[in-house]
Amino acid sequence: MNKPVVRWTFGPCQSKLALYCLQKSVFCFQKIYGDSFDYFIFNNSQHTVQIENVQTIQQKIYSHSLNFPRLGPAWKLFPPRWRYDSHEIFIDNDLILYKAHPVIDEFLAANDMIFCTEGLERRFGIFDPWIAEGIKLNTGLFGLPPCFDLKRQVEEISSFMNLPPFFNIRDEIFHGFTKMNLWPVSENLIHLGIDYMSRFDEQGCLSVIFTKHHNLKIISLKEISVCYRTLIYGSHGCHFVGINSAYNKHYLEHSKNLLM
Repeated sequence: MNKPVVRWTFGPCQSKLALYCLQKSVFCFQKIYGDSFDYFIFNNSQHTVQIENVQTIQQKIYSHSLNFPRLGPAWKLFPPRWRYDSHEIFIDNDLILYKAHPVIDEFLAANDMIFCTEGLERRFGIFDPWIAEGIKLNTGLFGLPPCFDLKRQVEEISSFMNLPPFFNIRDEIFHGFTKMNLWPVSENLIHLGIDYMSRFDEQGCLSVIFTKHHNLKIISLKEISVCYRTLIYGSHGCHFVGINSAYNKHYLEHSKNLLM
């Protein structure tokens, strides 16, 4: 029987701290779960990533494995499954789990369970109308059971909604204009009709799939915190959002705390 898989995606980043955070994320998970998983990093960044007992995959080889815009956070979906007949856990490089969570044990013991973390805010992009009011999910950490066909589910939803071909690029455009000090131009672009495009469409698409699944468990913010406005430690882990875009404040504060 194949081992379960845990996989990280590491994309282009503006700070080396993003790489350090990835290394710590992998180290902490390995320290908790040892050799009970097979470990993979899907790398599409400018960095060479080498971590002991972890296989690094050049992710761009799989850039056509799914009919979905492969931009920003959506890269974590390529390929949609690495080992179809195994349990598979997806982790963002900026999320650190420092204590074993019982939901993961429950997930591994079942064959029909999905788990995901709670979101700080409701960020679902173009998929927002499809998700029930009051739901806030964060796809920085989630798990899929054996034989769950993520590719089919994502492509069916995208096809049914008749999405535009580049619906996931708004934030990338805004980022480029901001770097060039052309922010008023990006505001004008909203009025030209591209405000439906969002880097949260990947999270929204997955959330539609997850919330329709009959056995979904959500790990709360108290257990895995999202460090956005302030550094808050969850009981089991932290998600240092923004570190890939050089927003390092909370991770630096976290690292400083470790030395005290």
